Amino acid sequence: MREYWLAQAAFLWKLKELVPVKNQAIYGGFGLQAAGLYDRVDLVADGEVYGVSAYIAGPTKFGTFAVGTGLRRG
Repeated sequence: MREYWLAQAAFLWKLKELVPVKNQAIYGGFGLQAAGLYDRVDLVADGEVYGVSAYIAGPTKFGTFAVGTGLRRG
C-alpha cells in the first residue's frame, strides 16, 4: 500500500497598498511544508521531507502573479 502525509502552512503580509478602492496590494510571505512518503515505488528510502519557501505576489491584468523560491531538506 502506498502511503503519504502532507502538512503546509503559509503566512502573508500586505507590503504595499496599490489601489485601495480595488483592494489591490503587493504581498510577501513564507510557507512551511512537511511530507512523509512511505512504501515508495522508486528506490529512494522512505522518510520525511521538509521545506520552506518565500514569495512575493501582486495583481496583473490577468490575475494575481506570484514569484517564489524554496528549499527542501530530507
